[in-house]
Amino acid sequence: MLITMKLKEFKSLDSQELGQVCFQPMIQAYKSKMTQQHGGDDATFKSQFYKQLTQGQQALFTFFVYYSHATKSTSEFYWFSNYFKKSSILLGIKDGLKFFKDNKMIQIIEELEVILESRDLRESITMEEDSYSNLEKNPELLKSISQIHTMFNKIAPTTLKLIGAYIKNNPHEFVQFEE
Repeated sequence: MLITMKLKEFKSLDSQELGQVCFQPMIQAYKSKMTQQHGGDDATFKSQFYKQLTQGQQALFTFFVYYSHATKSTSEFYWFSNYFKKSSILLGIKDGLKFFKDNKMIQIIEELEVILESRDLRESITMEEDSYSNLEKNPELLKSISQIHTMFNKIAPTTLKLIGAYIKNNPHEFVQFEE
């Protein structure tokens, strides 16, 4: 699922924007195919879609799906982090970050996992019972998540640069150049 782009445009993009430019067509294709699939098996569809991607695209896709939610607000960061942890997607995100050699962001995700696991041990809330408002009801959790969210937002530009640099050095995994 390579995106088509002129070489001149590719070279004009800075490292921070390049990941987003490569992600957008993937997420649009994903959403379009998901909408077309009426009553099918979501897990099978997701797995098949993911397998169509190169290893670099898989790493890009998992990070940007998370990033697009995690940067909106502390409560979205909390809810999606918790959802992705409970559905094992956070492991894929960490694998993607390993692919891009982003140890600082991996460390933040691991600290986040410790906070969420600790909360789970104390409160045993199912995913169905969890909501954005649970964060507001627990000042200690809110403080911890807010700190991690701040660190996430501080490190994210470096992550975007690492991803962009990888794409610049390996365009064949992401882009098909047109005349």
